[in-house]
This record gives sequence, C-alpha cells and structure tokens, in this order.
Amino acid sequence: MTVYRCFVEKKKPYAVQAAGVLSDLKIVLLNDHIEGVRVLNRYDIENIEEADYRSSLYTILSEPQVDDLYEENAPEPEADEWVLAVEYLPGQFDQRADSCAQCIQLSTCRERPDVRSATLYYIKGNLTEEDQEKIQTALINPVEARRASLEKPETIRMSYPKPDFPAEMEGFVNMDEEDRKNLRNEMGLAMDEADLEFLQEYFRDTEKRNPR
Repeated sequence: MTVYRCFVEKKKPYAVQAAGVLSDLKIVLLNDHIEGVRVLNRYDIENIEEADYRSSLYTILSEPQVDDLYEENAPEPEADEWVLAVEYLPGQFDQRADSCAQCIQLSTCRERPDVRSATLYYIKGNLTEEDQEKIQTALINPVEARRASLEKPETIRMSYPKPDFPAEMEGFVNMDEEDRKNLRNEMGLAMDEADLEFLQEYFRDTEKRNPR
C-alpha cells in the first residue's frame, strides 16, 4: 500500500500555536536567539484509496481558509531555520491521528485508514547546539513522545516480534519472608510484603504451581 504524506500549517494570521511556542521557548532559553517559530502538522496515511485521500485533503486534513497545505514534501527550511519533528511513542494514544482516521472512515464509508501524525517545528534563529538541546528538552516529553525522522517510511503499520513466554519463577511458592523481601527488591515489584505473601499463598494453595 502507498503511504500518502501531507503537511498542514496555519496561515500567519491564525498561527496562534506557533506564537505560543515562540513565547515559551524564549522563556526557556532566557535569550533572544529565537526569532520565529512555524508549526506544521504532518500526516502519513495508508490503507486508503487515492481518490479518498484527495477528497480529504481540503475537507478533513485542512481548512483552505486558514491553512496552507503541502503534499509529500515539507517546505524547505531557510538557512537559519532548524527543523525538529516530534511524534508520539508507539503505544501512546495519538488524538490527532485517531480523529483523522475516524473522520475519513465516516466520510468514505470504507475501511478505517491507518494514520500517523507528527509535529514539525521550524525554529528560526542563530542557535547553538546547546540551544537546540534545550529546545528539544522543552518540546519533547520523553514519557509520551520522541524525536521523529523527517524521512517518509515505506509503511506506517507497526509490527512487533512475538515475545517469549515468561520463565517460571522457580521456588516462589516455598520462599520465606527474607526470600520474598529479596525478590521484591531485585525485581522492583510495586507491592508490599502482604501483597507478595497473598500471591504466594494463592499459587501454592490454588494454582499449585510457581507463577510465570
């Protein structure tokens, strides 16, 4: 399947988010190195007919009155612009991509497409490497997001190898209090002694086996 890519940017009079990011970053850097910020939303869409993708460009993905739309390639950055792309980590809920996929499915009455989104920040100014690191730290929450590649992937469908079946915790049902304490510390278990003792009794008396 083909991966279709587009970029959507608010026209300057409506670029409220970009103005907010600019203000925040100036506070973070505590200097005037940053002269301007542009924010583009990137969409990668797969499992969709080309005609349906085309019809969604100016109805779902963008609003012609307030947005500029770029297909396939993002605008070339100026000599003094640094581009930072940010996307959600695998497994994190992407509200923008989910809403896009739902709207396309409802409008086409076809199978739901696969959609992945990212945000591109065009940051203008004479930035040092230290400035860039501070900006990246300010714009990326590592708990939910990461820096994204600027290259278009061949597919956006995620596939993961099947994990091995967990090994048996040998001797668990016969552990004494000291053994349980050591196990808790070694594994960093989020349970207290009473929880672990209850679990041990359950596997010993009910399951009659060690847990995996």
